[in-house]
Amino acid sequence: METKRQKQVARELQRVMGEIFQENSAELFEGELVTITDVMVTKDLLIAKFYISIFKEEKRNQFFDVIQANLAPLRKVLANKIRNSFRRVPEIEFMMDDTLDEVFKMEQLFRSIKKDKGDNEA
Repeated sequence: METKRQKQVARELQRVMGEIFQENSAELFEGELVTITDVMVTKDLLIAKFYISIFKEEKRNQFFDVIQANLAPLRKVLANKIRNSFRRVPEIEFMMDDTLDEVFKMEQLFRSIKKDKGDNEA
């Protein structure tokens, strides 16, 4: 269970990293939409896991590779933005958030069931 402090730190990190992504989206992501859906912070506040969602499915792996290749520069920019609020800058990790994919799969499944049910009644 997360502490109140972990939640506060996670919210602030999500806000700041979201700004960084927004400011650099043209350079990093060819202007495509990449969002941070969640941030989990360890109890000691030294590691932050950012869960990201990339909406352009065909470029998902490419953009994720760009993020992984730019971990150090992203952390440096993050450090500059939070230096007055945090004693230590956490190590950062990025994870793909596939929640949106699961939602689309479930919607397709429900549509196919509804369609099949409608065909059986006719």
